Amino acid sequence: MSFHDEPNPNGAVKVSAYGNNGPMTEVMHYKINGQTIYGTIDINLNSPTYGQEIKVEAKQNGPFSKRTEVPPNSELGQAIAADVNSTRQTAYINEMSYIGGKAEKAGFGTVHDLALEESGMKSFANGDKPYESELPAVYFETEEIKKEENDGDGNIEPAVVQKDRTNMMKNETLRYPIDAQYTEANGQDHIFIEQFAFVAPQRGFSGQSAKENSEKGALRETVTGGLRRGSNIVDPDTRKTDPKGRVLLPMPNKLLASNGVSWGEGRANAVEAGAFFAANNAIGGLLTGGKNIGDVLKDATTGGLGLLGDVRGELKKNPQSETGAILSATLSKLALSKAGINVDPAQFITRSTGKAINPNLELLFNGPKLRTFTFGFQFAPNDADEAIVVRKIQRFFKQGMLPQRTDGGGKNSAIFLGSPNVFRIRYRSGRQRIRSLNMFKVCALTAIEFDYAPDNVYQAYDDASALSQPVRTSMALSFTELTPILEQDYSDLDKSESIRDLSATALPGPTVFEDDQGNVPNMTEDDVGF
Repeated sequence: MSFHDEPNPNGAVKVSAYGNNGPMTEVMHYKINGQTIYGTIDINLNSPTYGQEIKVEAKQNGPFSKRTEVPPNSELGQAIAADVNSTRQTAYINEMSYIGGKAEKAGFGTVHDLALEESGMKSFANGDKPYESELPAVYFETEEIKKEENDGDGNIEPAVVQKDRTNMMKNETLRYPIDAQYTEANGQDHIFIEQFAFVAPQRGFSGQSAKENSEKGALRETVTGGLRRGSNIVDPDTRKTDPKGRVLLPMPNKLLASNGVSWGEGRANAVEAGAFFAANNAIGGLLTGGKNIGDVLKDATTGGLGLLGDVRGELKKNPQSETGAILSATLSKLALSKAGINVDPAQFITRSTGKAINPNLELLFNGPKLRTFTFGFQFAPNDADEAIVVRKIQRFFKQGMLPQRTDGGGKNSAIFLGSPNVFRIRYRSGRQRIRSLNMFKVCALTAIEFDYAPDNVYQAYDDASALSQPVRTSMALSFTELTPILEQDYSDLDKSESIRDLSATALPGPTVFEDDQGNVPNMTEDDVGF
C-alpha cells in the first residue's frame, strides 16, 4: 500500500488515518455561546499532534462571513476552553469515534490507538478525561495572499481568490462542495472535468508549401490513406499538454448518453447504375496507369454507343422490353434539359404504362454522428469561502469556452481568432473512472446557461468579496465531442489519437498515460465503454 510521500517537518512520512490518499485533517463542528466553532483535528498517523485540534475557527459578522482563527486569550477563546456545557467535549468524542471507525475500516485501527497514546489524546478521545484543551496559538499572517496547497496528485484544494489576481486561466483544481471527499479512499462518486488548450488535429498542413507537401508525400498519403489527425490536447512538437485547470462536482441528477449513426435512403434505376459503373471502370483504368485520358474519353464514347447498340438489339428481339422505355425516358430528360426544360421521366412512364421504375431503394450508411451531453448543477454555498469557489468554477467554464484573439498578426491582431479551450470529462469514484458509466472523448463546451434565481425569486446575502451573492444558482453545460465514436475505439484503442488523448497527463511535461498497455485507457471486456 502506498501513501502520500509529503514529509512532516520532523521527516516522517504523512499517513492518513483514512488510508491511501486520505486527508490529513478532519473538521468537527460545535456551538459555544451561540456561535458555530470549527475545530480542525490532525489525523496524520505519524504526527506528534495526532488527534489534537490544530486550528480553531469561528465565523464573524453574519452567517456567511469568512471563518477566522479564534485567539486563545479572546473572550470566545476562553469560553471554548472552559466548555461549560461540555458541547466541545461531546463533539470531540463523537468525532474521534468516527475517525477511529474510518481508521479501522482502512486497516489502521491499531495504529490509530497507538498514535493517540503517543500524542497523549487517547484518554480524551475515549472520554476518560474531560476535554478541556487550550486553543492553539494564532499566528497572524502579514501576507494578504495565501498560497494554494497541492494534495500530491495534481488536485489543488480551493483557496481564496487572490486580491492581485490576473485574468489568465490558472491551472488549479476547484471542487464543490469544498469539503466533499471526492478523491479520498472510497470517496464519493463525482464528475471530473479538465480543461486544456486546443491543439489543431492537422496542425502544419496548411502552412506548408506545395513543394514541401509533395516532397513529404502529404498529398499522396492523404488521397490514398485518408485524412490523418493528431491529438487535440498534446502538442506534436513538445509532446506536452497545456492544462488550464480542473473541477470536481457532484454527480448530475440526469446522466443521459446516446450513440447514433446516420443512415439514409439510396436510389438508383438500372440506367443510372449502369452508366455510373461504366464510367467508374473507365476512370479506374486511368488511375491504375493502364489507360490515358484519351483512352478514357474513347471508352466513354464507345461505351455509350455500345450501350445504345445493345438496347437496340434487345428491342428488335423483344419490342416490349422495359429497358428501352427507361433508356428512352432518360435520354429524353437529358435532351430536354439542354433546352431548359426539366421533366420527371418516371412519372410519364407511370402515366403511359401504369408501372413505376424500380429505384432499387436501400437504406445506406451515411456516416457517424457527434454526441452531445448536457449537465445541470446546483450551487448553494454555505459560507463566504465556498461562495468564492463557486464563482471561480462558473468563471472556469465561461472563460474557457470563449475564442481567443491571436497574436500572429502583431499586437491586438484581429485577423484570426484562436479556438476555445477543450474539456475532458470523466465519471469517477475516488480517483478511478466508473466503468459502469459511459466514457467521453475530448469535448468542446458549446453552450452554458446560468439561472441566478432558480426558484423564480431573487435571493441574495451580503458578501465581502462580491458585495452580494445569490443564495442559489443553477448552471447548465452543453458539451459536444470533437470526434465520433468508432468500433475501433473499443477494439483497437492504441490506433486512435482521440483515445490516447483520454490518458494524456493534465500536468505540464511529457505525456504520461494511465497504464503501460499501448498508452491507452484501461478497458475491460465488461466495461460499458462509450
